Amino acid sequence: MKETQYHIDNLPLISIDKMPGFLAITDADFKILSSTSLWKAKLETTGDSLYELNVAKSGISEWQNLLKEALQGNEQFFYENNLEEDSIYRWNFNPYDLGNKKQGIIVQRDYLKKTRTERIQKLRKEANRVADIGYWEVDVANSTVFWSSVTKRIHEVSPDFKPTLEEGINFYKEGYSRDTITQVINESIKNGTNWDEELILITSTGKEVWVKARGESQFENGVCVRILGTFQDITSVKNREIALAKSEERFRMAFNNTLIAFMLIDAKTLKIKNVNKAAEGIFGLTREEFLDREIKDLAPPDDNRIGLGQFIKLFKKKEDQLNFEQRYFHKDGSLIVANVYASLIFNENGEPDTLVAQIRDITELKRKSEEVENFLDVTTRQNKRLVNFSHIVSHNLRSHTSNISMLLNFMKTETDAEEKEEQFNMLVNASDMLCETIDHLNSVISLDTDNLKKEKFNLFEFLENVIAANQGIILNSNFKVINEVKKDFTILAIPAYLDSILLNMLTNAIRYSSSKRDSWVKFSSKKVKGYRVIEVEDNGLGIDLDKHKNKIFGLYKTFHNHPDSKGLGLYMTKRQIEVMGGKIEVESQIDKGTIFKIYLNEKN
Repeated sequence: MKETQYHIDNLPLISIDKMPGFLAITDADFKILSSTSLWKAKLETTGDSLYELNVAKSGISEWQNLLKEALQGNEQFFYENNLEEDSIYRWNFNPYDLGNKKQGIIVQRDYLKKTRTERIQKLRKEANRVADIGYWEVDVANSTVFWSSVTKRIHEVSPDFKPTLEEGINFYKEGYSRDTITQVINESIKNGTNWDEELILITSTGKEVWVKARGESQFENGVCVRILGTFQDITSVKNREIALAKSEERFRMAFNNTLIAFMLIDAKTLKIKNVNKAAEGIFGLTREEFLDREIKDLAPPDDNRIGLGQFIKLFKKKEDQLNFEQRYFHKDGSLIVANVYASLIFNENGEPDTLVAQIRDITELKRKSEEVENFLDVTTRQNKRLVNFSHIVSHNLRSHTSNISMLLNFMKTETDAEEKEEQFNMLVNASDMLCETIDHLNSVISLDTDNLKKEKFNLFEFLENVIAANQGIILNSNFKVINEVKKDFTILAIPAYLDSILLNMLTNAIRYSSSKRDSWVKFSSKKVKGYRVIEVEDNGLGIDLDKHKNKIFGLYKTFHNHPDSKGLGLYMTKRQIEVMGGKIEVESQIDKGTIFKIYLNEKN
């Protein structure tokens, strides 16, 4: 544009180009006749018209009205809210007489102080510190709304979406959320009240999300000119809070109404904080008699050392939960034998807060179990020729009696009639399988005999019976058993040995499962030349083969510190397989699992 000089209002001859600031002169059609060098350098425009300035395009109708009013002799102004520069500018439109009845406008853009800079910077820093926090602003003076990209993403609108204040409010769910946001915005405009609300939003796709909306207003000359704030999707946090509240309510209901005894113990003092009715029944004490007693007051001194030693594992986070046997005093002075399941709750600072102890009275069950053990001992002493046979009996019967005991405990505490009927059917199956196991064992004279004949079995069905007979142990351990044996797969085996082998594989997988993951054992089958192969794979603790490879199947050899480990199971399994003309192989990795491959000879 050729630079022109003008006489304006009797001012001396000047060159606009040399003047400071943002200044321009237009004709009556708002074509820019001359402007300052700063105007040319800084303002983005696509032509010589004021209408072609970028700031004009954001509100062209308002811009046009202001220019027309200024041309009629009325001084006008316009506020530009420049978000990129974090600044506010005032545009002044002053009419002038160019002479010869020609009119035009002097346009000046003045920089105002950054009244919102400090707040915006603070909000942006906050947004940078915390992922996915958006910000927004409402320019009340010019009725415009700005949403950051994160804010638009939370609303699930397109990047070029330009909302109005009313549209923004209508995104909130009808009812409490929409009423609340309407109220706080009105109060902010009227009284300058800040807000921080957690409300429900319905996105443009219809998805319901929880948001944390914070805002504050800014005033100039006693009038609210803008509202601004931050915006965050807190759906996942809110869902966790709701789930936690439901979990706590369920725990309270279970704690107060279950037939299983529960104690809550202060982790720092080991004093009892609360008990339920079932605990009162087991110990013969009232709730008031329990409170503020230390847990050690309820047990004999020798048992206290065992119990405290177990609790220390929880405090040191060596275990997530414990299951151990403990003796306690009844109010009448008699001793109770109990199974204790304990876990530790930590506070928000990661410090031990509460011990949760679940206590089952197994006094009678223990007495009966001891009677069975005594009976087995007498039987063993009566016939030394049946040493190996006695190992099988004690091992297998222990598994069955444990399974039956667990089912009885389930039935003792179950109140639902259908569940109780199902548990009763499981108990019948377990009893039948126990009888069948005993019948099988009666046919065994010695592991070294050559005269026992193998029988043909459907392995899938045989395994299903073993699984059904041990449902109590499986359910109590929250364990998954997968039967991938082909349904028509048959094998030749001695019934007592096959029963013992499968039971050993199942109980070992449960006993040496890992607390770090959901535990399972999988049985599968295949044919290898001359053999029918049973593969048993688990994801348990695994065995260090480098260290124990030559001792795995030895008598009384154990590889994990488990209270029920006797070192008999794998020894008996290998001997039984070899008697039937087979062999066993093992693959294992520590903390990943173990695979046993059992080769059963196809010939009798």
